[in-house]
Parts: sequence; structure tokens; C-alpha cells
Amino acid sequence: MSNYASKAHPGSRLLLVLSLMILAALVFYILQNSGRIQGGGIALPKLLWLAYAILFWFCLPLLIVLDQRTTIVWRRIYAIFLINMLLRAVLELIMMYVTVNWSPYYGLGHDLFTIVLLFALVHFSRKHLLKGLLLSNLYIIIAMFAVEIGFVLYLLLRVSNGDQAIYFVPGDTRHAAILQLTWAIDLMLTAYLFVFSRRWTRGEFVSSGN
Repeated sequence: MSNYASKAHPGSRLLLVLSLMILAALVFYILQNSGRIQGGGIALPKLLWLAYAILFWFCLPLLIVLDQRTTIVWRRIYAIFLINMLLRAVLELIMMYVTVNWSPYYGLGHDLFTIVLLFALVHFSRKHLLKGLLLSNLYIIIAMFAVEIGFVLYLLLRVSNGDQAIYFVPGDTRHAAILQLTWAIDLMLTAYLFVFSRRWTRGEFVSSGN
């Protein structure tokens, strides 16, 4: 796909992405909780969930697409998913911080659409897919969208304020239960990322037909 994709080691690219994400998350956490931008404060576990969502829905798919070891069928599936997410990101950011007319219902609808899209992509490519790391990762992504739907519903029912735009769950005691659940999910994703990164950088998915 590119000279960079063929020369750079996958582990190095992933490490660079993770480093940039940590820096960006720190800056966003400070800005969002300073009250300078729309959306209200964000709790730390919710920040980590947001970081993992960006990682698994944008960064890893991009790295997989750029990886020369990825077969054409998997490159196509992850590229379609990535384009779908990039289109959402552009519209969502504009509506959240420029026009300020974003509603969690929009995100909820897109989450449902993306789940259907991913299952459809797997279904129509099933003759060319074998079980392995990239298929398992796709199911993890689908599971994350299901979790996100639950989080959005909580935001709508327990956090949203009709008088101002609220995009995140703040870190106060009223939301202790959902924040503890988010911590648990963050820890599971951390463990999964460790396993995935080891297998992916070693190319263990190649021999399995993925």
C-alpha cells in the first residue's frame, strides 16, 4: 500500500499510535473538564473508554488496512468500516463543537447501523474468511458498539440536560455504578489489547488464513 507500510514494523507503528493517543487524551481531559468547550465534564473511566473506542474503531483498522500482511478481503472489510467511522467522526465533531446540534440519538442510530454493517460484511465475505485474529477483533468491535449503545441510553436517561449540551458522564457519585462498570470494561479491553498486539505484531493471523 505504501513504502511506509512495508518498511515500518507493525509494533513500532502501534507504539507510536498509542503514545500519540495518550498525549491527546490528556489534553482532551484537561480541556473538557475545564468548561471551555461544549459537552460538560468527563470522568476518567469514560475518557479511557473514549480512547479505546478511537483506538479500536479508527486507529487499529487503519493499521490493519496499511499492513501488507493483511489479505485483500480483510483489507476491504476494515477499509469499509473505517470509511464509515471517518464519515461519522467528521459530522459528529462539527455538530458537537461548531453547530452544537448533536444529539446522542444520532450516535445511537449510527451504532446500530454499524453493527448491521459489520455483520453484513462478514456474511457476504464468509466464503473467503477463516476463523482467526482479525475475525475475533471484528467481533470485539461489534461488542464495543453494543456496550456503547448501553452507555448512550444511560446518558439519555440519567445525565442529559435539556438546557445544555451534555456529551459525557461526569465523575460524580451519582454515576458511581456506571463508572465502576466502565472501569471493568476498560480493564478487559486493556487485557485484550495486550493479547491482540502481541499476536498481530508477530503475524500470527497470517497462517490462519486471515
